[in-house]
Amino acid sequence: MITRLNVASIYVLDKEEALDFYVNKLGLEKGNDVRQGDYRWLTIRVPGDPSGVEVSLEQPGPPLHDEATAAQLRELITKGALGGLVLNTDDAHALYETLKSRGVTDFTMEPTEHFYGTDMGVRDPFGNPIRILQQGKAPAKATACRSSEREQTDGGHEGRDEDDDEGAPRECLVRGGAGGDARGRRRAQEAREAESRRGAGRGRARGPGEDRRAA
Repeated sequence: MITRLNVASIYVLDKEEALDFYVNKLGLEKGNDVRQGDYRWLTIRVPGDPSGVEVSLEQPGPPLHDEATAAQLRELITKGALGGLVLNTDDAHALYETLKSRGVTDFTMEPTEHFYGTDMGVRDPFGNPIRILQQGKAPAKATACRSSEREQTDGGHEGRDEDDDEGAPRECLVRGGAGGDARGRRRAQEAREAESRRGAGRGRARGPGEDRRAA
């Protein structure tokens, strides 16, 4: 059976320029650099992980492609249409500042908080898209769950909006996504269940005896 992914590939227009960007600016390290005749086997990888997945930097042209095919590939590369990379970081905001200090300018998205973590985007010098993700819950300061406060003032009904993200009340959402962690999702679920019970109690029909007592 297959036990691990060993090498993936991306296409670049110049291997030396690609190596400079991915190593000296993005912060990866060179893996293998071997020449076999006219072909250069050049890979990059995450620093400190020699047994991890390596990324081969492939360049259109001989001996792999004829000129017509190479020309088509070059056009697709500059359009960012041949795929890219998704990398992880432990601090997206700090990395963003580091990349700017190293002269990286082609950002497609500054670090942005989502329910799955902090995400940012950049392109390499040729147009390949790169996503860099800091996984984890969204910052606590972005959380605003005010269901208890609303229930005290208006029974938890008025001023309450629904959001498409997991059906959570809008006041229990985290900027960029619902919940953000298990506690937030649990609070949202409990609020929905309480809402359902209150609605069922108000809508329950009175029995004959209750009608007479009310009269």
